[in-house]
Amino acid sequence: MMISRTMQALLKEKPLYCAVVNKFAEPEATQYLHNHGCKPINGLPLPCFVNDPPNTPLPPSPQTTNKLLYYYTLDIASLFPILALGPHPHSNVLDMCAAPGGKSFALIQLLSLQNSKLGGTLALNDVSHSRLTRLKDVIFSKCLPSSLRHSVRITNRRGEDWGRTGERDYQCVLVDAPCSSDRHQIKQWIEKGRMYPNTNELSKLQEKLLLAALYATESGGTVVYSTCTLSTIENDGVIQRTLDVAREHGLYFKLNSDISMFTPLLQLCSYVSTDYGVLITPTGNTNCGPMYVSKLQN
Repeated sequence: MMISRTMQALLKEKPLYCAVVNKFAEPEATQYLHNHGCKPINGLPLPCFVNDPPNTPLPPSPQTTNKLLYYYTLDIASLFPILALGPHPHSNVLDMCAAPGGKSFALIQLLSLQNSKLGGTLALNDVSHSRLTRLKDVIFSKCLPSSLRHSVRITNRRGEDWGRTGERDYQCVLVDAPCSSDRHQIKQWIEKGRMYPNTNELSKLQEKLLLAALYATESGGTVVYSTCTLSTIENDGVIQRTLDVAREHGLYFKLNSDISMFTPLLQLCSYVSTDYGVLITPTGNTNCGPMYVSKLQN
């Protein structure tokens, strides 16, 4: 995959980060961010802050007396898949490729009720044992009080095997798929001389993961597919090919191209609409992403 020199330069720089507030560390977390000059991103269904000015680093997150993080920092583009999925507080949600846990942290905030409980259930899965260790630390040690850990299930399965045994249990499924990961690959290329992975091979795995997600979703449910690459093969190409295969298996999903849920972020990020989704792209003014998002519903 060819990437322009301008884009390479942007990918070498740190992206624009936001702080996703942990509701179980409120109100101290919000007050701490206000005291450090951070500004809320108004209009979002979960509490998020950016630094002021936005391109300056966020302060490290403190911890509560019981070791919970005040907030988790994410590339602001990582909020797009979460907003697209948009689970209601009582949804059953599957995060199929959950580690290292940033998007799972954000999903928990959407499922959190005002009485400090989780309204729905969250299944977090990852195939990597080492990444799963980090995921457990983020969610069980730094995000959730011990009294609520029963609401979250962490599993170590091959994502492409999910849903094949008939467990169509989820209203919302997130497939944040393993991908070329352009920012990471640029760094590896600079520091170690490594080449980009084979996007064609990656796309085959991505298609299997997405098809499994469609199997695991109940009638009327939502699947969001996301990557952090600019590769058309891994983005629109995966959606197109998987939908064709899904129809052969009797699975009928439609593309939801509504971008209104992204409105609060669009002043902070640049994006282009594609045939099957939205691609958040780094620019000189808004260096966040890349992040591709496609929303499917049955």
